[in-house]
Amino acid sequence: MLRGQTMHPKTRPLSCLSKNPRITADALSDKSGFDVYIPDLFNGDAIAPSFREGTPEVPGEQMSIGTKISFAGKFLTTLAPWLFRHRQAVTLPVVDKFFKTLRSKYGITRIQAVGYCFGGLYALLAGSKEHHLADAIVGCHVSLTNKTHYENLEVPVAFVCAQEDYQFTDALRAEAEQILSRKPEIPSKFLLTEGTLHGFAARPNPDNPVIMKAYKQANDFIVEWAKTHL
Repeated sequence: MLRGQTMHPKTRPLSCLSKNPRITADALSDKSGFDVYIPDLFNGDAIAPSFREGTPEVPGEQMSIGTKISFAGKFLTTLAPWLFRHRQAVTLPVVDKFFKTLRSKYGITRIQAVGYCFGGLYALLAGSKEHHLADAIVGCHVSLTNKTHYENLEVPVAFVCAQEDYQFTDALRAEAEQILSRKPEIPSKFLLTEGTLHGFAARPNPDNPVIMKAYKQANDFIVEWAKTHL
């Protein structure tokens, strides 16, 4: 979400393959009046939606034994190699170039980075002391992070959190809150949604009213953070 020399408040997808990010980006742009750009962090190599077939959608739901075995197999054969192909040494330069291009080519002066799941890590890096690519950030059910990422933040940061999240666990969220509470100069805020699991804000089920309510709450939260800090 951007403030600067923008032409019109609509989404500009940059090599984005999935429909979901475009739908969400259009909703954010319409609500905020800001331009929203979508990078392709994976060079067309996104994980297929079918990867998560059969996994729980609501808190407390358990996977069947068969689904657990199938998911473990897919992790070894699909997700693990994918994570290696898109390790930080590969992905961070893509992120760095994306933000710098927005400023140099499009004349953008203020940027809020919003990262979902895997992208949440790169939103945090974009708001870190080391990289400082963004002026405000929002992480939605962030993945692959540790306390160092929160200690290194130096821009206003907000988090959209699921009720149950195997990546951004209750313990990690509490640790992040504690770290940021010791940095009063950096505005921070956490939105904990009800009836949700990891991934809800990126791929909400339109037939589930509880998830759609949380999805809309997340979008409103992201927009409000941008309006406050851009």
